[in-house]
Amino acid sequence: MAAKAIADNGDYDALMKPLQKHIDNISAFRKKLDKFTNDDFDKLLSFIGTPGIKQLIYNSKLNFTDIVGGIMKKFQS
Repeated sequence: MAAKAIADNGDYDALMKPLQKHIDNISAFRKKLDKFTNDDFDKLLSFIGTPGIKQLIYNSKLNFTDIVGGIMKKFQS
């Protein structure tokens, strides 16, 4: 990003903003996963394996960890 900002005479902070947002979102998701028990992981995997949910996750170009992390970030204090 720094090289692109220098080469294109661009704004480094503006180039980094989407990346920083993504990092913040997946970090919020990871903080929640760090507290999971084995039972929590079993429930998560059962949910992901549910027909419809599984197809949505695997056949979509959406980054669900980013989306879920963004939602979790709003509820953290």
